[in-house]
Amino acid sequence: MTYADTAQHAAESHFRWQSQARAALANIDWEAVQHRFLQDVLNAAMPQYWEARARVLEDARPRSTDFLGRATRAEVAAHDARLAADAARCRIQAALLRDDDLLSDHHATDVAMCLGENATADWGMAA
Repeated sequence: MTYADTAQHAAESHFRWQSQARAALANIDWEAVQHRFLQDVLNAAMPQYWEARARVLEDARPRSTDFLGRATRAEVAAHDARLAADAARCRIQAALLRDDDLLSDHHATDVAMCLGENATADWGMAA
C-alpha cells in the first residue's frame, strides 16, 4: 500500500465519521435538550434536590449484612467514608440554598465532615 493509498483511506474514514456525526446531530431534538437542560439547572437550584441526593447516597452506604465479595474491610470502609462525605456535601448544599446558619449545631456534623475536624474546632463547633 502506497502513501497515497494510505492518505486516501484516512481521508475517507475521516469524512465518513463527519457525515455520520452530521446525520446524528440532525436527528437530535434540540428543543427537548434545551428543556431538559433547564429542568436540570432549576432542580439543582432547589434544596429538595440536594436533600434527596443525600438520602440516595446514605442509602447506598454499605451495611453490615452486605456481601463484600473480594473487597477488603478497608476498601469497604473507604467507600463508606466517601459516600458519607458526599451525602454531607449534599446536605450542606441544601442548607446553603435555604440560607441556613452553617455554624449552628444542626449542621456541625456535616460541616465537620466537609471541612475536617480542625476547621470546626477553630470555630468552636461541636463535631
